[in-house]
Amino acid sequence: MATPQHSVSDSLHFYNPQDKNGWLSAFSDHPILLDGTWWPTVEHFFQGNKFLDATLREAVRLSCSPAEAKRLGQQFKPQRRSEWAEIKEEIMFTALKEKFRQHPDLGVKLVETSNAELIEDSTEDYYWGIGRGGYGANRLGCLLMKVRSDLQKEDTSEGA
Repeated sequence: MATPQHSVSDSLHFYNPQDKNGWLSAFSDHPILLDGTWWPTVEHFFQGNKFLDATLREAVRLSCSPAEAKRLGQQFKPQRRSEWAEIKEEIMFTALKEKFRQHPDLGVKLVETSNAELIEDSTEDYYWGIGRGGYGANRLGCLLMKVRSDLQKEDTSEGA
C-alpha cells in the first residue's frame, strides 16, 4: 500500500475556520481590501474573481458566507472567465498575501509556523486540499507556505 504524500510530522493541518488553525483557511473571517473593494473573506474574493461580469462578482462579494460565495462560484460555472484555470492560483495567492499583510497578527502567526508543512485537511478537495487518504495536491497549503516564505524574506530584509 502506498503512503500518503503528506506526513504528520512537522506539519500543521487546517480546514474548519472555527478550529485551532482555522485562521489559515480561506473561509476565515478576515476581510481584505483589494482593488478598492472590501471582500469579507479570501474565499469571497477568490470566487468573485471567477467572473468578469460585475453583477455576478458583486453578488458573490455580498453573499452571506464563504460557503455561499463558493456555492455561487460553482452555480454560475458557465459564466466563468475562460482563462480561469490558468489564473486561479495567482488569484488565490494575491488574496492570501493580502490577508496576511492586512492582518499583521496573522502574518506573525504564519511566520511563527517556521518550516512546518501547511496542509489543508479537506477530505473532499484533491486540488486545494489533500483529499481522502492524503494524496491531494494541497495547493492551498503550498500557496500559504509561499506567502510565509515571502513574509520571512521581508522580515530578514527589514532587519538588515
